[in-house]
Amino acid sequence: MIREYDFTIKGIAQQNGSIANVGGVGVITGLSGLTPVTSSPAGTWIAFGLGVPNNAIITASTSSTVTINQPPTATGSGTFTLGQNNYPLPTDYERPVDNTFWDRSRFWSMRGPQSPQQWQLYKSSVIGRASIQRRFRFLSVRNNSDDFPTTYLSIDPDPTDNGSQSLVGPIIYSGANNAGMEVRLKNDIVTDLNLEVGFIDAVPGSNASGVTDDDTPTAVFSDGAVIQIDTDQTLATLALVTKGAAVTIRATTLTSPITVPTAATYWTFRCQLVGQKAYFWVNGVLVPHAVTVNHITAATLLAPWIYVRTRDTTTKLTDVDYVDLWADRA
Repeated sequence: MIREYDFTIKGIAQQNGSIANVGGVGVITGLSGLTPVTSSPAGTWIAFGLGVPNNAIITASTSSTVTINQPPTATGSGTFTLGQNNYPLPTDYERPVDNTFWDRSRFWSMRGPQSPQQWQLYKSSVIGRASIQRRFRFLSVRNNSDDFPTTYLSIDPDPTDNGSQSLVGPIIYSGANNAGMEVRLKNDIVTDLNLEVGFIDAVPGSNASGVTDDDTPTAVFSDGAVIQIDTDQTLATLALVTKGAAVTIRATTLTSPITVPTAATYWTFRCQLVGQKAYFWVNGVLVPHAVTVNHITAATLLAPWIYVRTRDTTTKLTDVDYVDLWADRA
């Protein structure tokens, strides 16, 4: 008899904590609500947040602490989310039926089952960062008695509150070559949203944004210029954020032509770098900000960057109409 099997994906909402390097691996402390988190089988739960490398697997957990299998890329206080990506199938599971795996939270068919090569392509490359459609594979794990293995369904991207997707280009553009980009996009929902468009010098850590604090402001990139909005901040409207290696980070709140995007409506962002200056347009209107000061380092190579993150558990669907890039020849 063939029957349908439904299950609910699990994630731990974003919360504050602290990460440290303990014996060569990352240990995140100060968390709560970790009852569902388990380290068996390996790879069941994945961590995201400050200093957490891509595909950081949780190897141990307590009521307030998790240990990951890799050393952190940064230490200190930050925000963290956890997501489960391996789910046990029923003991009477025999085989799948083609084209019946659906992600009902997004109303999309899931891609799979994927081969080991396909799985690593999406888990490890920028292609995976640019894809929001979930995919799956099957994983068999034997117990210590070497009995019949338990079959798990592995999904990617992992389910988390504050989940994100990004598009990033090659790091070959610079202010010295007058690089520019224009993006036309829309979001179906604009509440509980984090969006960034512009140029940055390095891709942030897993699930992370380029700008971490609008109010201070603070950015993880060393050089860059982005227009962004993060409704989790006190400054919850569109702002321009620029930073250079020897240039003070600056944040300018937009007062025109729009301060908050409209749901399901296309808006066009343009960023033009000219030497150490950065200029921005929204819907064809030049945004006023301090142009008598430097914004970036002209010679630093940058990558075009589009980043979208949901600030709750509701999926945000982004429709990118086009991306246009240009620069002078070196």
